[in-house]
Amino acid sequence: MSDEAVLTVAEAAAVLKCSKQTVTRLIRKGRLPATDLGTSRRSNYRLPVEGVLHIQTAAALPASSSRPTRRKLPPVPSLA
Repeated sequence: MSDEAVLTVAEAAAVLKCSKQTVTRLIRKGRLPATDLGTSRRSNYRLPVEGVLHIQTAAALPASSSRPTRRKLPPVPSLA
């Protein structure tokens, strides 16, 4: 992940239009790829831009949908 473009949890939350807690939950469930820098007691995650954009496009609702629905997000392909 060192030469890739990365985002913080707050930046990923802004891109995905959700809360930081939701992004952290997605990371812990394995739905978003992330690296924990481990510099403090709390998690300090960095997320690759490609993984965040993959989730953003996969979670987008069709324009014809008038009612939001809960959908499971597809797994993110491994970037390693």
